[in-house]
Amino acid sequence: MDAPPAHASRLLTAFAPPGPGPVGPGDRVASLIAMAFDRAGIEARDGDVLTVDARTVAAAAGRERACASDEDFAALVAGAGAEPLAARTLGGRTVSVVRVGQRALVDAGLARPASYPGTVVLPLPDAPAVATALAASLRTLLRARVDVVLTAPDARPGALPPALLAVGATLAAGPADAVAAAAGLAAGPGYPFAIVRAAAPAPGSAAAPTPGHSAAADQAADPGHAADPAVPNAAAWFRPGAREAARAALGAPALAAPPPAGDGSDDVGARVGRAIATVRDAAASTVGEDAWLLAARGAGSLVAIESAPEPARSSAGGHPLLEATIGLGALTDRLLAALRIEGLHGTVHIEWGATGAPLAVRVEIGLAAPEREDRP
Repeated sequence: MDAPPAHASRLLTAFAPPGPGPVGPGDRVASLIAMAFDRAGIEARDGDVLTVDARTVAAAAGRERACASDEDFAALVAGAGAEPLAARTLGGRTVSVVRVGQRALVDAGLARPASYPGTVVLPLPDAPAVATALAASLRTLLRARVDVVLTAPDARPGALPPALLAVGATLAAGPADAVAAAAGLAAGPGYPFAIVRAAAPAPGSAAAPTPGHSAAADQAADPGHAADPAVPNAAAWFRPGAREAARAALGAPALAAPPPAGDGSDDVGARVGRAIATVRDAAASTVGEDAWLLAARGAGSLVAIESAPEPARSSAGGHPLLEATIGLGALTDRLLAALRIEGLHGTVHIEWGATGAPLAVRVEIGLAAPEREDRP
């Protein structure tokens, strides 16, 4: 029987020396990293990947801000990301998912202060460019061809505390994520830097690093996860969340105010109130909608769509009553969709007048069939 083919052994290590302590505006992060590894007796090698807490770099860039309340924190989150994707209330606080670059980060990657007043470090405006500049400085100081991955904590509910995400790197997205995940087992509070190193196999072996990649990155990453350069904005394809996407489709702002409870504990009255707000926040889709008013009745067990106090008027040259009838149908359909977003079902009852025109619509509220809450 033929002997099984021999393969080179593979080893991946992650080492995090103690950090330099508080970092402030004007500090040179590359020098701090070099000194930290020098104190620890670690010499960088070609192919090493250095992971660096992006908040440390941002603090050195002067991006710390005072934060005195949950309201201040929410305002900082809103101003930190290019696009809000989803929001929920958890423990009485609003938790948001915001797109920062090509990353969807909880609270835009900001760390909420343990107590108020406190400080918050805003994310870097162009983390990939910062990673490239930092790598150039480190290659000079360390005299080694190293790569850099800037990391942020994975703050998603249920994520383990060591979990790190890559937010900017000199590597492709797949290898950068894998390196960040490996470094998360060593780095953490008080340890903002780490070296991820792979024992380089013999040149030409099956485990040799891919040209253009570090050995550590190639060994940590599954090549199938690498970013496709022909699809630079693939992250934008993923829907932000079922409720937010549906609100946007109805023409309302994607984020509800106040946001729904993250644990699904909202009562029917709160859900009905948000559904009515969704209808009101959306721009009119047809004529005659301004002839009607919406109101919740019976602690949210019913929604009434009734005539506005002012007489119906024509806005498109048609008969006012016909335009109002068209508008009533559009509002009713939008309300039913908004209720469905909230996990509710509506049964429509129309009140007719003596002339055959509708006078009002009553929508009885019930719970829709339960379904899994979509995770953004």
